[in-house]
Amino acid sequence: MNRVGGESSAEGADLAASAHSAQIRLFLLGGFRLEVEGRDLSSGLGRKEQALLAYLALHPDRSAGRDVLASLLWGERFDENARQSLRQALTSLRKTLSEAGAAPLFADRRSVGLLPGAVICDAWDFALHEEQGGVEGRRAAAALWRGPLLDGVEMPAAGYREWVEAARRAWVSRAARFLAGAIDGPDAGEHQVLLFVLSDAWSAEAPLDEEAHRLRLRLLARFQGKAAALTCHAEMENRLLRELGTSPSAETQTLAAAIQAESPEIAILPSRRRRWGMTAAALAVAVSLLLAAVGWFGGHGDSPPRFVFFLRPIEAPADPALAGAMRESLATALAFMPVTALAGTEDAGDLILDGDVQRGANGRELALRLTDRRSGELLWAAREPLPGEAEAPALGEALALRMTARLRNLLKERLPPVPPPTPEAEALLREAKAALTHGDTRKKLENALAFYRRALEAQPDQPQALTGIANTLASRLVDRWSDDREADTREAVARAEQALAVDPTMTKAIFTLALVHKAQRDFQRARMQWRLVLELDPRIEAAYGQIAQANIYLGDAAGGLDYALRAIRMAPQGRSVDRSYFYAGMASFLLGDDAAAVTYIGEAIAINPKRPDLFAWRAAALAQLGRVDEARRDIDRLLSGWPDWKVDHHLLQTHDPARMKRLEDGLALAGWSARAPSR
Repeated sequence: MNRVGGESSAEGADLAASAHSAQIRLFLLGGFRLEVEGRDLSSGLGRKEQALLAYLALHPDRSAGRDVLASLLWGERFDENARQSLRQALTSLRKTLSEAGAAPLFADRRSVGLLPGAVICDAWDFALHEEQGGVEGRRAAAALWRGPLLDGVEMPAAGYREWVEAARRAWVSRAARFLAGAIDGPDAGEHQVLLFVLSDAWSAEAPLDEEAHRLRLRLLARFQGKAAALTCHAEMENRLLRELGTSPSAETQTLAAAIQAESPEIAILPSRRRRWGMTAAALAVAVSLLLAAVGWFGGHGDSPPRFVFFLRPIEAPADPALAGAMRESLATALAFMPVTALAGTEDAGDLILDGDVQRGANGRELALRLTDRRSGELLWAAREPLPGEAEAPALGEALALRMTARLRNLLKERLPPVPPPTPEAEALLREAKAALTHGDTRKKLENALAFYRRALEAQPDQPQALTGIANTLASRLVDRWSDDREADTREAVARAEQALAVDPTMTKAIFTLALVHKAQRDFQRARMQWRLVLELDPRIEAAYGQIAQANIYLGDAAGGLDYALRAIRMAPQGRSVDRSYFYAGMASFLLGDDAAAVTYIGEAIAINPKRPDLFAWRAAALAQLGRVDEARRDIDRLLSGWPDWKVDHHLLQTHDPARMKRLEDGLALAGWSARAPSR
């Protein structure tokens, strides 16, 4: 068989013989990674070369026709140009691999493929563990799942987009089906977080898929109780009736009836938290203190205590649509709050929120009341001018934040004081903080994490140690330095929630949970939690900057600019002010104010010139202003330091295409697209 470009069959035989000379590992579950003998070669490959390898690995016989590959990756070009581009990509890929002592590819005039036994791939290993089944199979498979298939490997080619989106959906549902075997097994606690992540992704892609819905029901019943599961089922019934004019299938109805017949609270298996150092006795002490103090903040077994709300319908006979929109906005906002759950029935809720419309001095007002279901004590109340239906979501968020902050402060008042650090723990906490000031960022995080873990061993329920561990893990996730994203995510969430069980107003723990959601690209949930941080303490400058970025990534450039400028005004010399200037520049550009974008991003570069995005966005703004020579100098700096830079595809997906086209056009004017590597 011939190699790339029609080389001789003798050379092809040499290639096959040398394919096994180096160990080649291909990672596709999560971001793309290619290792040869432990050395990461990913940065040396363009996006299309990465996609080519991934497509071959996932194709049933590990090979594909040249015409198929050319159409998939270069479908926008004429046939001959596409085939030429494929030949060039194969040559480049072969050169990169051969320099590392690897040659896993074969190619002839019609097809390209991977030589048998030449590559080890995490997706293939996942399939083997799937066949193995059982507790050990699930544990091994879960350890391989680092995130969505080929996360971040995006390209404009329509054929590739269609293929990769379908493949991602298929792998999410496949992983969810397999790991769902843990729900009724002894390993349920190990996979709880990952199962919810997979369920969220599956339901988001296919909101009317009843198989995905049944998995969600089983998860909710197992880990959050009957009420949460039945609430979810009622919502699905309404959606099916509204959108398809039908009812759930018999299989789904049977599952819902079985959940209804269960006891009010489904038992919760111990989570993996015990493996991370907090003893069961220490956690039991923390929970017992909470439950002795109040009846409306409790947990079950090894799960963290939670605020459990039941929302009664808002009484507004003259405007039922507004009342429904208001209740829905409150429920959505509360669902995004940390350690909070919604009950499906009143007797399953600890906190009862009800409301009505009353006549006030300035016209009709919305009155809300929050009470302790058991004692009847009024915990919080509010009166607001009745909003229009369009304003209901914003008012619902604001009221949910005020109510949640009040509850946390009230709870802290009723709990025993937070225990101070022991002398040993305090010394280790100081060492952790000192470690964060020395060395490169990645090394600083690793050193600090080691000291925080030792502090937690010295004092198992110490909230500063718990939050320190959670925060360093979350930072590792955000910066994409994590070697095991799922394990780090699980531990970061568990540690932060343990800290909140001891101190429910601990803003650093809430901030850290928001960072975890940011790493998962769940900017809506992250933004709500950073807003809660500011509701508890409006002096935390970093939260303003984070909300600015979240707003931009959610398509709200004006809101991003507002919060970025607030962060700059609050702390003009703050540690993260360079990011705030950058977010102000991004937002200004997206709003069409190129001159302001150049000014703000210039300030960011003066403070911290080590971020590639700064030069790309300023280059685009300069080019749009006609200052092309300056723009090209920024592109030169970008490509000399970060040759593989690309536009964040999440921004491309969330903003008005016309706005993002201004960015791409500006970069093209500055010469980026002509000189950037193939993606």
